[in-house]
Amino acid sequence: MQQCRVMVRSVIFDIGNVLITFDKLLACEELTTYTKEKTADEIHKLLVGEDLEHLLETGTISETQFAKKALTKINAQGLDEKKFLEIWSDVYEGNNEIIDLLNELHERSVPMAIVSTNSTVAYAACRKFETVRLFEDWKAPIILSHEVGVTKPNEKIFRLALEALGCEAKDAAFIDDITENIEAAKNLGMAGIEYNAKVHSIQYLRDELSRLIAL
Repeated sequence: MQQCRVMVRSVIFDIGNVLITFDKLLACEELTTYTKEKTADEIHKLLVGEDLEHLLETGTISETQFAKKALTKINAQGLDEKKFLEIWSDVYEGNNEIIDLLNELHERSVPMAIVSTNSTVAYAACRKFETVRLFEDWKAPIILSHEVGVTKPNEKIFRLALEALGCEAKDAAFIDDITENIEAAKNLGMAGIEYNAKVHSIQYLRDELSRLIAL
């Protein structure tokens, strides 16, 4: 990396579809094996992004409570809570293309953090991937919704990351795959980059970051 003027000091990353990719429809498709009366799309509509999942992601209910309620909701037969949670969290794939970029930022001593709408069972699956473990190895701030009680786009979760970095909003960039979350970060004064690893190339992300920080 070249040495030149840096426009932002810190970079905050989402996990899902940024550091790794995921597709919850995969879990819903597998769940159809246990509930003959519902399609994968119907299961997805019942469970993904709904109140029950929000309770899990804010730490309001335990993963076991979530599993019990979800199994009832989809009327699954012959499936216990443990197996359900295994299926529910087996939806992730790595995004190894971003590893070099993360290492370059780290070598330049650019402070980094994670802000993620997540749950205990989901994060246990996410941290199996190198792109997430790097942040743990670097002891970077990792702000998870189920630990702090709020999900994105609530401004509190962004403020917690800024506080952990010791950084003002104007000095931070946030990378996420969801427009609503990017807009919330921008409303606080952060720069925002909408990046989806399933859609955009790593060069796209590099180009967007280069507008804000020397790469």
